Amino acid sequence: IDRSRTLIVMERWEEAESELVEVIALARQREAVMLEAMATGILGELCLERGRLDEAEDHLRFAYDKFKAKIPSLDASMGMSLALTLARGGKTDELDDLTLGKEQFTAGHPQSQLKYRRDLAEIRLAQQEPAAAYGHIVRARDAVKDIEDGGNPKTLADLVELERRIVGPEIVTCRPAYEGH
Repeated sequence: IDRSRTLIVMERWEEAESELVEVIALARQREAVMLEAMATGILGELCLERGRLDEAEDHLRFAYDKFKAKIPSLDASMGMSLALTLARGGKTDELDDLTLGKEQFTAGHPQSQLKYRRDLAEIRLAQQEPAAAYGHIVRARDAVKDIEDGGNPKTLADLVELERRIVGPEIVTCRPAYEGH
């Protein structure tokens, strides 16, 4: 699983997917349900990143259902990934159930807070709540201040793009926290 995550970061998608499928098969053979759910959830996140929303939804829903009310931090992270998948697919009915009350699991982890708040901004925008989305963008910028390297450049670029979708491209300027990204 760790190797697959590394391959995902390196954007070696096919290798990561192949390794995850192998882990899932081995976990099923050994009836290691939580390991299967972890690998399936990561496969879902890979599919989400690649824009394969139907596959992502199936994988993430499986993982979320296994972790729900059992492992709170994984319940929260898989729930957020599933919510983001649904939001990108225009399915907004479950979003509040999947997202509300989950931020506590990112406490003390600025990088996780940044990602959570960025994802929540996109989800609220999909729900036609631009003010709430903008509030999450502002809170994400606060999290950037606590990240030693200034945060993931892709996440920071996503924040700028989300802000442009809310207020328009002519208003958004580069903020000091984003310099160099």
